[in-house]
Amino acid sequence: MEALISQAIQDSLRLRKTSVPWKDDEPHPQSYYAFDLTAASWVAKSPSKDVPPDAGEGVISNLKLYSWNIDFMLPFAEARMKPALAHLGNLVGSHTQDDMSIIFLQECMPSDLKTIASTPWVRERFHLTDLDTTNWATTHYGTVTLVDVRLPISAVFRVHYSKTRMDRDVLFTDVSVGETIRSVSATRTLTRWPSAHHSAQIRCSP
Repeated sequence: MEALISQAIQDSLRLRKTSVPWKDDEPHPQSYYAFDLTAASWVAKSPSKDVPPDAGEGVISNLKLYSWNIDFMLPFAEARMKPALAHLGNLVGSHTQDDMSIIFLQECMPSDLKTIASTPWVRERFHLTDLDTTNWATTHYGTVTLVDVRLPISAVFRVHYSKTRMDRDVLFTDVSVGETIRSVSATRTLTRWPSAHHSAQIRCSP
């Protein structure tokens, strides 16, 4: 394990970007992606705070949150990602019509992003925060969040840490929901669920 960690640190240093548009420890906004069935491709979208006040109301009874650390240090990334997505697909497929899901994936490699983006149930049911390594500090690995297409996204941003040897960051996704889900899932108007390790978070607000 020590050898794996040592190699991971070396790879992270080697693959770290030398020029980035953000400042460490400060929020950096980014787009998200929706799959266009007509064009058969992912299309970049800008988060909007102009969300109808009743968005999600009367539709959501449960918000399902899933988190999975893929572990970039292990080999055979694609061979591991495909069954992981199959399992998540089964979980999502077992939901009722008014259940909505958000999936946090950590330590994904660039090949994982391609696998995720090409998965049929992901294209049909989710928006993605990332299709490539544009918003990662390294071309080695990073995070991505999948958000149910029925949840309006009002903001997506990252905070890249300055005190890290492994190019860690925290990914935030803000979604607007109606009064129903707020009363069920939150005790206040703003709630955050963190995803451990290479962190991802989501905030829900009415």
